[in-house]
Amino acid sequence: MKQPFSVFYRSDRHTYYVAFKNEETGRYLSAISTKKTKESDAVRQAWAWFRDGIPYKDEPVDIKTCSLRDSIKKAALSQADAEFIVDDLKRRGLVLSCVFAGNPEINMDFSSLAIWKSR
Repeated sequence: MKQPFSVFYRSDRHTYYVAFKNEETGRYLSAISTKKTKESDAVRQAWAWFRDGIPYKDEPVDIKTCSLRDSIKKAALSQADAEFIVDDLKRRGLVLSCVFAGNPEINMDFSSLAIWKSR
């Protein structure tokens, strides 16, 4: 089985990095330091992150979520795309209100529809 990531060493750093492959696009996501100085340890760390999620702030994030975030960061989004995304976030109860830049007539307020959820 081919690895779903690439582990490599950067000459200006002292640790190995891993770049996971976006399953949707086939392109690699941004590289992350494994904080390992031996390649075999870095590969083990990469497999652990692939299985359990990549550490991000306080909780691990799965590869599919990282791929989605990466795609959104790199996408040329239109106003219609933004409206579609916000509508879906509204439907899921994740967004209460939204103000679109440069288009004041397309403002959405969901505060009366959404239920606040404490984390």
